[in-house]
Amino acid sequence: MEVRPLTPGEWQLKRDLRLSALKDSPHAFASTWARETKRGEADWRTWPAGGAFFAAFGPLPPSQPRVSPPPAAARHDPPDSRGVLPASGMPLGIAADRHDPSACVVPLGIAGAWVAAADPATTHLISMWVVPAARGRGIAAHLADAVTRWARDHGHDTVELELACGNTAAMNAYLRCGFTPADREPFTAGGTVLTRPAHAVIG
Repeated sequence: MEVRPLTPGEWQLKRDLRLSALKDSPHAFASTWARETKRGEADWRTWPAGGAFFAAFGPLPPSQPRVSPPPAAARHDPPDSRGVLPASGMPLGIAADRHDPSACVVPLGIAGAWVAAADPATTHLISMWVVPAARGRGIAAHLADAVTRWARDHGHDTVELELACGNTAAMNAYLRCGFTPADREPFTAGGTVLTRPAHAVIG
């Protein structure tokens, strides 16, 4: 598995993954699919401002069925050079052997690092999402480590995130990654604030 920050030139991939997350788990995020579809190219290239947006790449899980792209008449945009259908849900895989899913490398999850101007010593972990077929493989931990390394490398003390009420699976995943509940009141009613020292990288 490879976890790396997406470049501004990969803004379409960033967009598609973010929109896929919002469609799959609408109650896990503060934003909405309808709101995010209105972003333009310039906005996607620079989001999150002053931070980074990470993606985890790896082979499809053995049980993941191959999904053929919709017919051309059903698409609004052609796939880009990475085989991604813009704004159409899950990206297509890239494989030397299209008949062998194990050779197919696809995005498996995402997470962002964002810094608020009012708190420059804290990196906020945002937009964490793992594709449903890839959950339970430790991908969230790798993404959390990537954001934590970014925070440490930028001289920040703490990684912080907010978790929506009732998201028990995510809560358990973050606790396993070394996050602990914080005293600060969340911006979203009923949510939970979790923190982790920027030097604490597990993976």
